[in-house]
Amino acid sequence: QMTRDQILTQAYLSNLLNTPAAATNAKQYYDAHPGEFDQVKVSGIVVAFNAPGTPANSSASSRTEADAQTKATDLEKKIKAGSNFSDLARSDSDQQQSAQKGGDMGNFVMADTNIPSDIKDAIAKLQPGQVSEPIRGAGGYFILKVDSRTRLTFDQIKNSLIQKLELDKYKIHVEDPQFFASAPAPAV
Repeated sequence: QMTRDQILTQAYLSNLLNTPAAATNAKQYYDAHPGEFDQVKVSGIVVAFNAPGTPANSSASSRTEADAQTKATDLEKKIKAGSNFSDLARSDSDQQQSAQKGGDMGNFVMADTNIPSDIKDAIAKLQPGQVSEPIRGAGGYFILKVDSRTRLTFDQIKNSLIQKLELDKYKIHVEDPQFFASAPAPAV
């Protein structure tokens, strides 16, 4: 039954991609929300800290939040004084995956809902080559640099935008949130 439902859903969405009304709605949304379709290449330096109340050995860093803020502020000063961002990312970032690539964190589309709003707001204000001040995030401070910014064309995002707009019509609304409250523990 689940496979059948998935096939029918895909057929429905494929059919939607070919309807003029869906394309018109998508184009209107695209034109009304230009900032959402910026693709931004970002580099970053992450200065991690151990959140209060967390056991010291459960985090990649034993640094306190105050120590992390001090280190992030010092790194920001070095960048403003002319230090190379990529070199500092390699030597000082606690996010090893991006540090190995000189801080390269990849490309993001501004409409991506997985990007925390404070990070997204900082990126939105930056032009290519500009660096943010330290931003407090979950478990660390982030210093971000926008490497490039390009706007995706309507043709590049048309199909995914139509699907998003159509699926947004069918958001689930829970009438009784208590229904999902934790169930009582089973008797042992």
